[in-house]
Amino acid sequence: MTTTIKIQDWIREGTAQGAKAMLVVWDEFPTPPEAFPEFIAPGEDITQRFTEFESAKWQRVTAIYLLN
Repeated sequence: MTTTIKIQDWIREGTAQGAKAMLVVWDEFPTPPEAFPEFIAPGEDITQRFTEFESAKWQRVTAIYLLN
């Protein structure tokens, strides 16, 4: 389960790394399902990264946070 505290930690981590955005990706395999952050660096295309995860068989984006 992804908690508000975990998301806040991820936001701090991404900001410290200089990321411009963060995707929260839900990975349904292997079991149990779990969420993880995917940081988008300046110059990277958010739409392209979103599409890569959405087209994956076992993953989907559940949230997008703009960090900068």
